[in-house]
Amino acid sequence: MSEPARFTWLIPGLGLLACLGPFSNDLYVPSLSLVVDGLGTDAGSVQLTMTAVLVGFSVGALIHGPLAVRFGRKPVLCLGLAAYAVGGLLAALSQSLGALIAARAIQGVSAAAAIVLTRVIVLDRWTGTEASRVMSWISIFMFVAPVLAPLLGGYIAGFGYWPAVFWSQAA
Repeated sequence: MSEPARFTWLIPGLGLLACLGPFSNDLYVPSLSLVVDGLGTDAGSVQLTMTAVLVGFSVGALIHGPLAVRFGRKPVLCLGLAAYAVGGLLAALSQSLGALIAARAIQGVSAAAAIVLTRVIVLDRWTGTEASRVMSWISIFMFVAPVLAPLLGGYIAGFGYWPAVFWSQAA
């Protein structure tokens, strides 16, 4: 089996990892009004939970690359995914808006590990046109995620229980 073909099984897994960023916010959007009612706050304040993910994602994008060089791809990716699950659990258990914002920031920082390391792993395994081809396949996942996530999030929000979206993200 040729070197590029040996890693073909990685492509769907990397595609799913690359979707973690879009799923972090897009899955949550249909539940915003439920969070407003559940935490007894206003919509403007709840939108800070969306900002927290984006700020966390920006910070995470800066730190995960150097961490992966220092400690390796797999430990940083595993720690990022574990932190994402913990962030989801903390968000689901939040009793205040401040706690929810902090949990969403954790989700943002940790989701960045999946996106950053997806690209790094592709460049570790493939070169030249093969790397471009693999990134094209991964991009398909990334383009479909923002379409499917709100649909799935709307289904989850249909249960009327706002923490359900975070339980699903943690899972």
